[in-house]
Amino acid sequence: MSNYYSYPPPAQPPRRQPQPGNPAPVRNRRSDRQKKKAKFWTLNAWQIAILLGLGVCIVICSVSCKNAEKSMDTLMADRDSARRAYEATVANHRGQLDSWSGMRDMIEYYANVNGVDPAFVAAVIKRESDYDPYATSRLGARGLMQIMPVNREWLAGKINRPGITDDDMYDRETNVQMGCWYLGYLSGLFDGDPVLVASAYHAGQNNVKSWLSNYSFDGIHLTVEQIPTDDTRYYAGKVLESYAIYQQNIFTD
Repeated sequence: MSNYYSYPPPAQPPRRQPQPGNPAPVRNRRSDRQKKKAKFWTLNAWQIAILLGLGVCIVICSVSCKNAEKSMDTLMADRDSARRAYEATVANHRGQLDSWSGMRDMIEYYANVNGVDPAFVAAVIKRESDYDPYATSRLGARGLMQIMPVNREWLAGKINRPGITDDDMYDRETNVQMGCWYLGYLSGLFDGDPVLVASAYHAGQNNVKSWLSNYSFDGIHLTVEQIPTDDTRYYAGKVLESYAIYQQNIFTD
């Protein structure tokens, strides 16, 4: 007798036989792939929101980059324009200084004799007469450094040249000699401060002393902005502007 029971295998369901005129259904695998693909590309609301946000960020960044590029181009153009303008100004100052033979040597000589920076002397000449030795103001100031008639005799005595006339003020060397002595004198009064010296050359030493008492913070120094009169404020500003150009680009030795 056998030790185990033998069971017949489970019955298999009968295979459906295709009937004539009614073929068995065929599975469409391509359609299944398309459904899966369509399901893959189906986005939720939050996914759409993220994509929209990224798109907005990309647009904003693109616009910002274009604006930054335009701003940089404008800045570079402005800098290039300012550089060309400055180079033209330097060329103008240098050309006027060199327009008269021996002018630079004359300025350097009398400036050094009187303890004044030759670049400062050149700046005063630039502002006073624009290098015209025959310049004459409506008040009678004459020559390169516009020596006033009321100061002529006093200055002539200081440089030991009595008998100098008003017409002598059109002589370049005589005029520069007097003007440099006067700048040296004012420099001694105001400790070489270019703002005070330029202001005193234009408005007189007594006015500058009064301004120091009334408008200066310390009674010693005065900024261009603190000068109370428009004409002297403008004058001193222009002298300092030219002074920087001569000092940095021309009298550099």
